[in-house]
Amino acid sequence: MLSPIIAMETNIAIAEEVLTTETFTRIRTGQTITIDNTGNVKRKPQIKITANGNVTSLVIENQNSGSTITYTTALAQGDILEIKNDISYKNTVADYVAVFNAPFYIEENDENVISFTFSGGSNIDVEVMWEYPSSNATVMAYVQNLRISEARTYQRKQSLYSTYKNGAILKDVDFVISIGKLWSDSVIFNDSPEKSYRLVVYTDDDATGIEQQAYVFCNCRFTSKEISSEDASIITENIEGFADKMFKLPYSQI
Repeated sequence: MLSPIIAMETNIAIAEEVLTTETFTRIRTGQTITIDNTGNVKRKPQIKITANGNVTSLVIENQNSGSTITYTTALAQGDILEIKNDISYKNTVADYVAVFNAPFYIEENDENVISFTFSGGSNIDVEVMWEYPSSNATVMAYVQNLRISEARTYQRKQSLYSTYKNGAILKDVDFVISIGKLWSDSVIFNDSPEKSYRLVVYTDDDATGIEQQAYVFCNCRFTSKEISSEDASIITENIEGFADKMFKLPYSQI
């Protein structure tokens, strides 16, 4: 269980989670691409494939999980195949041809290796889009009264033969975030309640006598906050929220 993290010799970097695109060109059958999803939760991607010639019997595989997408309809030069929300679209028209052996995800906190196998002797261009923290992270100038604690939800076991409850099963884990004040040079949070963020909490490089640590909190949403300004700085106060997932990273990766 996570011990509460407090604002003692601690830095915070906050980044909005946004739709990110990686582009790969002239991929031939049997080739792989790598999607770096380190420090991020599992995400369902959108995949766009442009045929640069005749392409048939296309199989896309995430080698990390073994999940595959098989698309048997032929693509001619210039045709575009899109995979979105478990539906295939050929030239923007849904055709429902793609077959999934399992839900297709970009696996969490890992470098995902994705392979493409097809016939036709041509090559394809590939775009992969998924939610990932923006590279424009805001590092807080000052942090006051930071506290992050773990909240576990349990579900009681139910006996098949009686009404008595026996034990409990861990159902969910959330991370409760409370921050008294943040000083920054710009507004940190988007006003949209649908927006999510990643918090990186790490010990100060100059801190002595402590273990250097770095934690990543993903899919953070903030339920309340107050914003004001002072001495040309933006002050965000009384911040309350939660995160879905935590990863501990090597300090060298922050």
